[in-house]
Amino acid sequence: MKPFRAKDRHDKEAGEWPGLTVTNADPTLMKGRGFTLIELLVVISVIGVLIALLLPAIQAAREAARRAQCVNNLKQLGLAGMNYESANSVLPSGMFRAVSDEAPVLTWGLSAFVRILPYLDASPLYHSANFSRQAITPANGTVASTGLSGLLCPSDPYVAEGHPDDFNYGAPVGFGIVQRHTSYGGCQGAWSLELIPQSPNSPAQVANMNGTIFCSSSVRLADISDGTGTTILFAEKSYGRVPSGDRGGACRWNVGIPSDSMVSAYYPLNGAVKGVPFLDGNILKWISSVGSFHPGGANVGFCDGSVRFVKDSIQSVPFDPKSGDVPAFRFDPVSGTYSIAPGTQLGVWQKLATRSFNEIVDADSF
Repeated sequence: MKPFRAKDRHDKEAGEWPGLTVTNADPTLMKGRGFTLIELLVVISVIGVLIALLLPAIQAAREAARRAQCVNNLKQLGLAGMNYESANSVLPSGMFRAVSDEAPVLTWGLSAFVRILPYLDASPLYHSANFSRQAITPANGTVASTGLSGLLCPSDPYVAEGHPDDFNYGAPVGFGIVQRHTSYGGCQGAWSLELIPQSPNSPAQVANMNGTIFCSSSVRLADISDGTGTTILFAEKSYGRVPSGDRGGACRWNVGIPSDSMVSAYYPLNGAVKGVPFLDGNILKWISSVGSFHPGGANVGFCDGSVRFVKDSIQSVPFDPKSGDVPAFRFDPVSGTYSIAPGTQLGVWQKLATRSFNEIVDADSF
């Protein structure tokens, strides 16, 4: 074999090999070549198409994870409610009357969520609450400022934010009370009543309620004749749909006011996106309605501890999109109570929210 020589290397670099003559050699081929502009644009377009195909799948996977976390939150609330009922023979009340800071009268107390804290592994926070005093007072500022991660739906975009609230709590500036919120509420029933604790109508209003958790409630599981598996205990409320200027005073987790820590089936599920107007006359009922940011429905916890995703399409009584009134329910301003209009057929949604109307609800209907 002929030995390699330096001259051979020179011949190779020049495009010549021993015994082989290369003619018309292209210098660019000897140095390699890059992408043309058209090729680069094609590659970028292909990558864009792939991202467009993958992004919805990624978003769907993330929403599925958030919805699963929300289901777990409701399961924990349901389990805590069952343990509370086992220990106290009644489900937690939405609110009991408490002494006001401003006058020797009774006013709004702490919420059902505060009552079940020992069953949510939050006994220290429970012991920091003063149940004999009104909810919105400096004495309960620690409770208001702490909040619970299990009350926050991860799909609810603003519920984790806190609002400095020394003023409304009657605390001096700089006291440090930061109001925390909730994405869930105890079920009042087919309608929502802002029961004024010292009102002479209060006993009649309590008797008028048909849910499981409401002001001054004392509902036993034995009172749920409609079946625990088809009667709502806790459900979602879409705090993030409340107009930004009203969020600070809405869905306060520690306050036993229906629009704060309770829900009702007065409006259809997700009524906020179905045209229910946010008007002065119905704001409290609007905030108390069940809804979520999960596409197509909301998670609902029942009195047997189960949690189901209830679809937007569930049958419900209609509402007036201009006034926000529901013709099926008639309000008596004298007694402060509701009644069902004669001939009204309750929707499946309202049947799930009531405890003792003796309706039979097929599981396939929701």
